[in-house]
Amino acid sequence: MKRFVQRYIAPALASVVVSALISLAFWAPANEFLAFYAGLMTDTKYLLVALMVPPIVVFVVMSEDFMKQLGWRWINFSPFDHGFVAMPVGYRYLWLPFALLLAYCIPLMAWMEEVFFRFQVNSWIPGLLWGSVLFGLLHLLALVPLRVVLYLCALGAILVEIYFSYGLAAAFVFHTTYNFIVLVLILVTARIGVNRERSLIALVRNGLARR
Repeated sequence: MKRFVQRYIAPALASVVVSALISLAFWAPANEFLAFYAGLMTDTKYLLVALMVPPIVVFVVMSEDFMKQLGWRWINFSPFDHGFVAMPVGYRYLWLPFALLLAYCIPLMAWMEEVFFRFQVNSWIPGLLWGSVLFGLLHLLALVPLRVVLYLCALGAILVEIYFSYGLAAAFVFHTTYNFIVLVLILVTARIGVNRERSLIALVRNGLARR
């Protein structure tokens, strides 16, 4: 079954993802949001918000490795480890144009999600239900494992807090920066292999332990 999915279903879904990104890039002013993000990063306030992202990504990567090693099939099951949206990175001639196209569209997609999930939220109860739990659960449509949904629910809660404290633009900067870093990590994992990835994670973990 897994071989059938990888041989027939995966290429079809990869084609759908790439086609959707191309359509989005031409339909919406993605370049304006990329420029908007770059402009915000020149402001110290938003730069400090962006600098909050790397430690959270490190924690997510460590948690990801731990959850995988638990061997709980119910929390790790998915036909595609990172969901089908990231599948094109596994194709030899497709990964680079896909990565560039996705990076081009990331600020636009982050802005759309922030407006939809955080902009109308005005207190913590709807913030947790709409901006956190629903935000994470809707990513199941991309066929991500349940462990990824849990991370995204936590990320949604962080974004709600940033929105309440610093505004929508700050949440947009955090979200966009997070997505850029995750894209780089997915690309690195796809190009160097899982075993090398685990070696790097172990190296970081041992370095933190020595501190």
